[in-house]
Amino acid sequence: MTMIHNGVETKLSGVQCTPLLSFLQQGDTDVAVHSPCGGKKSCGKCKIRILSGECDEPTAKELSFLTSAEIASGVRLACFAQVLGDVTAEIPSEAAQVLTAVSKGGRLSPLAKRCVVRMEEPSLADQRDDWTRLKDALAMPEAECTPALLAKLPKALRDGSFVATVTMVGRNVVVDIQACESDAPLYGLAVDIGTTTVVMALINLQTGAVVDMENGLNRQKSFGGDVISRIQHALENEGGGAALQSAIVNQLNDFAAVLCARNGLQTEVIHAITLVGNTVMTHLLLGLPTAEIAKAPFIPVCNETMKAPAGMLGLRLHPDAVAVVAGGVSAYVGGDVTAGMLSSGMAQSDELSLFIDIGTNGEIALGSRAAMVSCSTAAGPAFEGGHIRCGTGGVTGAINSVRIVDGKPVFTTIGEKPPIGLCGSGVLDVTAALLDAGILDETGYLETDDEIDDVAVYPITEDVYFSAKDVREIQLAKAAVRAGIDTLLHELNANEEDVQNVYLAGGFGNYMDKDSAVRIGLIPSVLRDKIVPIGNAAGSGAIQLLLDDAAQLELQGLRAKITYFELSANPFFQGAYVEQMMFPEEL
Repeated sequence: MTMIHNGVETKLSGVQCTPLLSFLQQGDTDVAVHSPCGGKKSCGKCKIRILSGECDEPTAKELSFLTSAEIASGVRLACFAQVLGDVTAEIPSEAAQVLTAVSKGGRLSPLAKRCVVRMEEPSLADQRDDWTRLKDALAMPEAECTPALLAKLPKALRDGSFVATVTMVGRNVVVDIQACESDAPLYGLAVDIGTTTVVMALINLQTGAVVDMENGLNRQKSFGGDVISRIQHALENEGGGAALQSAIVNQLNDFAAVLCARNGLQTEVIHAITLVGNTVMTHLLLGLPTAEIAKAPFIPVCNETMKAPAGMLGLRLHPDAVAVVAGGVSAYVGGDVTAGMLSSGMAQSDELSLFIDIGTNGEIALGSRAAMVSCSTAAGPAFEGGHIRCGTGGVTGAINSVRIVDGKPVFTTIGEKPPIGLCGSGVLDVTAALLDAGILDETGYLETDDEIDDVAVYPITEDVYFSAKDVREIQLAKAAVRAGIDTLLHELNANEEDVQNVYLAGGFGNYMDKDSAVRIGLIPSVLRDKIVPIGNAAGSGAIQLLLDDAAQLELQGLRAKITYFELSANPFFQGAYVEQMMFPEEL
């Protein structure tokens, strides 16, 4: 069988009489198809197009997920389709609208650094060993190295007449030594591993410049669109955890190779890598079990920042490159949130600030220099287009804004391409527009004469619509986030008016319309003019951790300052959640 994705052909073997998605989940290939439900045959998103060859006949349930145009063009669902012979299939291109804009901190004391040292030559009066001589020149008696470095030390020192260029990782580990002065390049990588997308930045560690970036949809998407689906895959399938780990490690290696090739570098020049992600993503990267995260009382293996040789994680960089994985606070407030909070500077401010990162979970933090509280709300994937009948990710063709003008929908799409579905910002906009038009009331009742399968719908295009069931998904999601905000304000004995800054992190926060967010009640109206989109805050935090070795200590202090509140048994949250199910009356 041949799979075509973004014009690249991949030959697959051993697929016959097996649902194609099951084969792709085995980790033997880097070809991945978007499957939010993880192969449970319930989302209808794992679409492929059969170009030639024979598959089994689609079932009525499979056909119910596809439009007539898709059926006519050979579209199938990978979780249903069984290959019966030599088949060529195409995975539709997913040019994602991935948020890559990042900023970096002002200090430059990177995890890997290079310096020139000049030493007195040995003599009968000065018989220090070579390693001691080097440590003395570095003024670093606690310096460490490997036997392999010691083996090359005598020649390097004498070839350079005891002038050498030393490369170090961390605070005291010497990993390389070159004779004489060297201007060889020194680079690092900063990575944000999101559940949906992965962003990698190539950084010049000598200047602090962001040289280049690579991004794409997380290849673990074939195992499920959310962290629970991926945990379930790891638990229910032999080798499932290893397949998930392999998918992300291979993706990181591929990204690093692409960045280096594009900039005329070898991957061996990468001496340090920092990685941030939610707790499940980092556990899967590290090969740690995730079973206890998915059930009460939701306990991770470790919340601390982890530091290890990059090679131990399977990353193909410099042989002695160091990897730092940012620590989080709880099972559902991970290192991506703490890194984002670090980059926002809210922990060093006297002003009360609200930090919100809305994805499948809504991670929220509130506080200042004095005290900080946090929580995670089970918002579901609605704001990422998930669990929405015509929902899609932020890919080319996704409807990303909607207005109703003279009773008719007016919309835009990502890349100005033909509409394929509603992404998160589009879902938010259409909800707000329906409320303003009086088609949707504060209870969530959708007043329309159009129905599909006995469910009221508001048509946006011939094939894209917004249904009453979608409205309920939005109500559940926005109520969870807003009740989380209310709960944290309650815990700090603060009012909405006390908040001076509302930092919105991540892609949804960056692209959403502020007025739409306030209109549906996601953000309190009094905070509308205090909203500050801060882009890929997690990625900015990863860069800060890479370029400033003191940032690790700052992150440790920030983590220690945060009090986490588990909302599943919080009575205040339960009451606020019910109250926030209603949409606001006209503002």
